[in-house]
Amino acid sequence: MDEEVTSHIILDTNVLLDHLDTLMRFSEDVIKNRTHVKILIPGIVIRELDGMKATDKLGWPSRRATRWIMTSMKDNSQVVQCQSRQQTCKDTGDWHKPSLNALEEVNDDLILDYSVFVSQNCGRAFLATLDANLSIKAQSEGIQVLRPPSRWSSRSLAAQIQNLPRQNQSSDSFTAEELIYSTVDDVMNVDELNALKNPPAPPDDDAMDVDGDWSRDHGPPLTQIARMTPSEALKLLHLQVIDQYVGLIDDLVDRWAGNLFNENYAASTSSWAPSWSKTHPSKWKLGDRLEFLSSKRPGSIQNGQAGKIISFLAKPYVKHSGGRSGNDWPRATWEEVLRALSHLGKAFDDSAFTDSMQALDEPFMKSSIGSYQSSSLQHTYQLPFDAYN
Repeated sequence: MDEEVTSHIILDTNVLLDHLDTLMRFSEDVIKNRTHVKILIPGIVIRELDGMKATDKLGWPSRRATRWIMTSMKDNSQVVQCQSRQQTCKDTGDWHKPSLNALEEVNDDLILDYSVFVSQNCGRAFLATLDANLSIKAQSEGIQVLRPPSRWSSRSLAAQIQNLPRQNQSSDSFTAEELIYSTVDDVMNVDELNALKNPPAPPDDDAMDVDGDWSRDHGPPLTQIARMTPSEALKLLHLQVIDQYVGLIDDLVDRWAGNLFNENYAASTSSWAPSWSKTHPSKWKLGDRLEFLSSKRPGSIQNGQAGKIISFLAKPYVKHSGGRSGNDWPRATWEEVLRALSHLGKAFDDSAFTDSMQALDEPFMKSSIGSYQSSSLQHTYQLPFDAYN
């Protein structure tokens, strides 16, 4: 395939919510491999995500998706782009305005309109959606449709669009399949966990032949079930918390550091100066950022909390980071760190912190990882951590 051909992947809202982690990995792989791919976000999808932020079940994933889009838009690579008002096939020339002859427009029509515009004006286009009706409409317009499986990986997505990296690399240079937590429906319930511990015995080969198929009647082998134990969900929820709150801390520092980020910033040489003042803000580690914030609002990070936040928000098992998997952190540490992050957000009156904490609250966390006792979230759950260690 000509390496100059660019593939454009238009995302439906359901794909962003259910497969955000895969899309994040894929965009990183695209940048790393310099692949000619653009990930496009329809304007109506941004509007839908905004409307979901206050909902119980979708508040957390919609906020994560919104923040990823915002962060990606700042990236000079321009892999992720959002629809402009004029990128439309509508006779009004503005996707915000209803078509002159349209009786009624639904959100799917606006996503389809943008997909057709991209196909006609930008080149190779794919629509990634889990909506069967929208898939049919798109295919009737000649748009290729990507329907993600329950376990979608960066590598399989690269293979689907058949637009591989330069230098004759294969999709092997993209991240392989990994356990990705998407929605609360992916987590096994109590009955499934019991079945995992005590699976039904398959029929005896010597027994009487019975009509019916074992896998059809009893489901696939338990090792093939694409649903997670609460332990796995806790690991992946922890990774999401890391991604969300490290990013929110970075955003908070960017707003409060002001002109410290300019090229003329003079680092302090005093041995008495705080560590953050001795290096350029672009090189600050998480500890420097927390120390800077604490200097701006004394008491925003209480004594002894910074080190625990740093360790908890470190990627698991990275050398010298102190990080662990989510299910390896005791319940008390979850509570303490979430409480500290909530306190930090309130100290700066930062709605992104408090809203994200609220979105992480019941019923999302309760549905995700089972019962969880958490005074920091002001609810009483009973998460059996001892079963995970």
